[in-house]
Amino acid sequence: GAQRWRWRQAFRALRIMELAGEVITGYFFTDLSAPQFVSPRALQALTANTSRLDSFWICAVDPVSPCGLGLPWNGLPQRRPGNYLSFHAGQLALVVENNGKDLTYSLPWHDNNLAAVQGPLNHLVEQRRQHVTVQQINGEPARQSPYLEPLSQQFNLVRDHKTVTLQPTF
Repeated sequence: GAQRWRWRQAFRALRIMELAGEVITGYFFTDLSAPQFVSPRALQALTANTSRLDSFWICAVDPVSPCGLGLPWNGLPQRRPGNYLSFHAGQLALVVENNGKDLTYSLPWHDNNLAAVQGPLNHLVEQRRQHVTVQQINGEPARQSPYLEPLSQQFNLVRDHKTVTLQPTF
């Protein structure tokens, strides 16, 4: 059977990586009580001019993810693979659930920063070469969403009677 991932083993490996200078241990994000690990390059980016980090995204199962930690933060998805969080200007801007089936934007559809928060979708569609079937956007059927206009500027959209599929632009 498949071996289960264990934090104890990962922690030991990260400590060895710390001794080798590959990662740095610290408490970089508030409200997380466990030690956190970051590459020197990422730490430099975190402590440098934050304009470079205006938009970023993480998987919900990433150790730095606030999902599943019991924090008083509405709108967080479950901590499981296929769920992603995208941030802009320090705020949660997009929640991608179930590998893109459900999208929840906090930015309006006409916001100029919308393309910057589509990182998880770009990851799924362009980098992993998957077709992403979107069923709902902000709790409404995807086919009727005004967000299709900005999505169509980044992806090929294929529509049927229930869903919209995002495909690579090749």
